[in-house]
Amino acid sequence: MSSNEYAGRFNRLFTWSAIGILIVTGIAKLVSAFGSVELLKSVDPILGLSNRTLLLLVGTGELIVAALIARLRGPRVKLGLLAWLSLQFVVYHAAMQRVDGFHTCPCLGYIYNWTGITNEAVNTITQALAWYLLIGAAYFWRQSKSSPAHEADKTWPGADSPAPGG
Repeated sequence: MSSNEYAGRFNRLFTWSAIGILIVTGIAKLVSAFGSVELLKSVDPILGLSNRTLLLLVGTGELIVAALIARLRGPRVKLGLLAWLSLQFVVYHAAMQRVDGFHTCPCLGYIYNWTGITNEAVNTITQALAWYLLIGAAYFWRQSKSSPAHEADKTWPGADSPAPGG
């Protein structure tokens, strides 16, 4: 098996793991948004939205991005979209850390209330996932730049003609 074939396999494995992560975290946010935890009413210090609204928007966004990544053909488009989203997560975590040192991040909703996992553990897990997604997307995006397989980026999903401007 050639190095390009291995790289393609690892890229697909990473992409599907990212889709799985986005689906699980998106569903956790949506389930939490419909809960009755008092923190849902409080306002997020970074975005100024209620935590309930934030969970609904971000959870829905994660599911949409997961669906797009699963549907799109071109690896560079998929990885670029994933890098953009995960960069938002990394920046949000950094901003929350700056605002109040340690924070109660609604990143997985309020899963720690149902599972017994500490809030600190949830924060560590979500930060690790955000960095995993960002570093993986950036790495494979860079790898796909030199790959002949990135030619698929020139067509839209389901189309046989070049994309506009391509």
